[in-house]
Amino acid sequence: MAKASKAGRPILACEITGVHAFVARAADSGPGIGVLQTRTFPEGLTPNLINPNIPDREAVKIVLADAFLHVGSHSKEITLVVPDAAVRVVLLDFDTLPDRKAEADAVVRFRLKKALPFDVDRAAISYHAQPNGTTVKVIVAVMMNSVLAEYESVIHDAGYMPGVVMPSTLAALGNVEGDVPSMVVKIVEGSTTIAILNQGRLLFYRTLDHGSTLVVADRLAEDIYPSLIFFQDMYGVPIERVYISGVDLRQPMVDRLSQETSAIVEELVNPQFAGLNPGNMPKSLLAGVLGALT
Repeated sequence: MAKASKAGRPILACEITGVHAFVARAADSGPGIGVLQTRTFPEGLTPNLINPNIPDREAVKIVLADAFLHVGSHSKEITLVVPDAAVRVVLLDFDTLPDRKAEADAVVRFRLKKALPFDVDRAAISYHAQPNGTTVKVIVAVMMNSVLAEYESVIHDAGYMPGVVMPSTLAALGNVEGDVPSMVVKIVEGSTTIAILNQGRLLFYRTLDHGSTLVVADRLAEDIYPSLIFFQDMYGVPIERVYISGVDLRQPMVDRLSQETSAIVEELVNPQFAGLNPGNMPKSLLAGVLGALT
């Protein structure tokens, strides 16, 4: 029987991005990562909600199989972290949610019908209900069945089984500690995802398509500012920390974001993974795969 992580998830995690594969195994004892492997795909993926995401499945399978081999684990079950651009995450507010799963599924799917650019009946959904005062805020992740099948099948082809599937930013939230109002900004090829948490609850989530791999400080601040103001107006509290993932935090970017938010701005790296050495890439690129094991 495969050992599970503290969170009850598999001890292996694999993140597939538009460019890289990150495969990690939890430490045999205590928190942290035992082994980490990073790979670059010979041909980039095209993460999106509807169209094919993996142009060369055989090449991706070979890269993943090699990374898994070097991680070294008898367990075949993994947590699979997929690109944010392939998943639509929606926050829904309900007065109440039915106790029976089938009834709750139907209610959630009905609410999603007008919020998606595709037919929800052709999609897989996963959701988590969190109390929100007298109401319930439901975090819903929605993925077209055809797109989900692409990612799951390439993992199966590599000889492993995706027991849990998570979008990258939701996985990365596992690195955020503390109960103060915090914003997580995850920047990847072509998009920026913004999530805001307070008291351990996810209260805001948005993915922006910026169409370029180059994100400069001024543009990032402009993207973040409307979300910041919306949150502060809605909840009446300021953001105290901003965590950036996916880019190398250069000082101009830190200074610009600090001016806009009056918050502490830092790279999203869980302290227990500080000793990892991913080469020349920013450690925050690993936030998804590391958060999936936290």
